[in-house]
Amino acid sequence: ALVPELTKHNLTLVLETHGYDHGTGVVLADVVRRVGSPCVKINYDTANVIFYGGADPVRDLAGCVADVGYLHLKDKAGAPTEWNFPALGEGKVDFPGIFRVLEQADNLSPFSVEVEFTQAGPADVAEVDRAMAASAAYLTAQGFAL
Repeated sequence: ALVPELTKHNLTLVLETHGYDHGTGVVLADVVRRVGSPCVKINYDTANVIFYGGADPVRDLAGCVADVGYLHLKDKAGAPTEWNFPALGEGKVDFPGIFRVLEQADNLSPFSVEVEFTQAGPADVAEVDRAMAASAAYLTAQGFAL
């Protein structure tokens, strides 16, 4: 009953790349394709696929980009399983590669910026403001108009 309701209201349900069982877009693409509805897509989290899935986000995204309907742009620093998610451009996610995959597939999915810092969290609101300003500057440098 959920899928007809989504269709009726032109809504999309997105499943996030998250957790060790569903940590890559390729795994979630299989789930989405089994559901078989244009109203069910992937919320692709660029850092979660490293942290949970142990995958290269550019290669993984290329294998599921047709099923992506939303993205969490999140950077990843430190070891693959270290909780370290800095401002965009301060980690090792290849965002230009991510944007190329999306562009080549003509995937214009919306996205949001996600900064989770380390397990200690941000020191204060000023650190959050700095991380978001740095992320905005990074996206502007990548050609996005904010």
